[in-house]
Amino acid sequence: MPLGACRNASYGVVSLGNIDILSAVHALYLAFLRALMVHEPPKQVTRSMNAAVALLLSLSAVVPANAAAADGDRLLAVMDAELERTFGLLSEAPTPAYFVAYRVIDRHAHGLSASFGALTGESSDRRRRLFVEARTGSYQRDNTHALRSDGLRWGINYRHNWSDLPLADDPEPIRLAIWRATDRVYQQALDHLSKVETNTVVKVAEEDAAPDFSREDPVVLLEPEQPLEFESWIWKDKLRRYSARFAGNAHILVGRVTLGASNNVSRFVNSEGTRVRKTDRVFRLHLEAVTKADDGMELPLQHTFLARRVSELPSDAEVLARVDALIAQADALRAAPIVTAYQGPVLLEGRASAVFFHELLGHRVEGHRLRREEDAQTFKRKLGERILPPGFRVYFDPTVDAFAGTALVGSYAVDDEGVPGRRVDVIEDGVLKTFLMSRIPIEGHPRSNGHGRAQAIFGRTPVARQSNLFVEVDGAVSRERLRRDFLAALDEQQREWGLIIRDVEGGFTGTGRIDPNALKVIPTVVYKVYPDGREELARGVDVIGTPLLTLSHVRAAADDAAVIHGWCGAESGFVPVSLIAPSIYLDRLEVQRKPKSQVRPPLLPNPVPEDR
Repeated sequence: MPLGACRNASYGVVSLGNIDILSAVHALYLAFLRALMVHEPPKQVTRSMNAAVALLLSLSAVVPANAAAADGDRLLAVMDAELERTFGLLSEAPTPAYFVAYRVIDRHAHGLSASFGALTGESSDRRRRLFVEARTGSYQRDNTHALRSDGLRWGINYRHNWSDLPLADDPEPIRLAIWRATDRVYQQALDHLSKVETNTVVKVAEEDAAPDFSREDPVVLLEPEQPLEFESWIWKDKLRRYSARFAGNAHILVGRVTLGASNNVSRFVNSEGTRVRKTDRVFRLHLEAVTKADDGMELPLQHTFLARRVSELPSDAEVLARVDALIAQADALRAAPIVTAYQGPVLLEGRASAVFFHELLGHRVEGHRLRREEDAQTFKRKLGERILPPGFRVYFDPTVDAFAGTALVGSYAVDDEGVPGRRVDVIEDGVLKTFLMSRIPIEGHPRSNGHGRAQAIFGRTPVARQSNLFVEVDGAVSRERLRRDFLAALDEQQREWGLIIRDVEGGFTGTGRIDPNALKVIPTVVYKVYPDGREELARGVDVIGTPLLTLSHVRAAADDAAVIHGWCGAESGFVPVSLIAPSIYLDRLEVQRKPKSQVRPPLLPNPVPEDR
């Protein structure tokens, strides 16, 4: 197949153009070199062969440059050439590699932070990193197969299998770096394959006999490379002004504003023919305020604005209004009463509801977990069963860039394994239908659905991860009706009060068999609500629960929807996600007391006057 050809043109593919002749010459050169390495030539033709090699070497040096000239990407052309050379050699080795992939991340990032009106930090990050994947054995069983009872995470540990590449597009230093990294990773693969073979013999039969790697169609997608445009001097002044607002409050212990601007250009090529270049750019403006109650409990509040372009970040007036709201909320929380341990009706408003679904459901439908024998595999045998009430629909869609004018950070055209991202309807009408899949198959799910993701800048191996999570409900009621149903449940259960959780800091969950298979959502804004509708700000609780029991108590949802963004951490590192969900009402949910510091608030008064 000609270099740059595409088998699936529906994904906006940009071809390199007509370079068939150069490709053929280059292929001839590589085949010739392989022959030289495998067979010792007769002495009488050595001189002629050397002359031919010299000619072909000169041609091969031209091929990457000419290929790059077709779309201006010299680095991708060098990656192509080195992949063809190394895979050609490794596929003919005594223990051959059946798959090789190269991923290079070009990262350009800038960060600013300010506290109480002064700039406190500035950073700039410019790096280029290579990640090499080499698989030996076969699609059915290869070197990435998990070693049972070894205490390691899923499969082979690729955490340290990254290398820094030169920032300049000089072909020779780049090819040398790729060569060294490939040789190291291939030797690791050989070592691990022998351990896999031994482990398979001495352990009991595995519960899931699916192959170790899925077969996928090659994709060629070349998005335009976009530089990071960021004028730091403008934002230094803005951050000083934003954070200065915190200085006038005597009880704000942390008043910080940070801005992170990152631009990651990812290039990916593999031996199956996939060839991808994509750009991921995010601007993140983060506001943080922390106060402390008299009993020592720290009370953090935060808000994040995200955008794909710096021009889409909010105006000064919007940011300052949010800062003022955080300050007022912090003052109110200091005086709020602590909630005791509680189980009963709870109303989770949009942002809290979104984190609830992300932690309780999302991590348990990530397919690779359902193959791990140390995982609880909560939903593996639940396909076709009702998980949520009728009308509830949960899907993940990385192809959606924005929701209600807000940019979504879990968006991408192609995942980190070179598979096109696509919408995956996990729950339809309350019934579990499928799972999020990477190229690690499980029984009944032999192919990826475009959710193989990783924090590639640190050399993590992609596994099935969430993207943009959407929760929608047919027959959703109005926000006012949902509140009335919630209050009616308080009266029916003869509760003195219930809880409304309006905002959260985040959450985490465990999915293993040894540790508790439970979640924890960390609220920041909680209200006690009485049957007559009165609300009272409260503090001091975290939401807890186990998956099957907790989901069974979801009763209804409103027709509102809120967006919250986050960086989700798991085996393959931290990946950006966006969560969109409506407010939901549960007739029973449990909360527990939040931990607190034993250190008193400051004894000395704030030196900055409040009326400054």
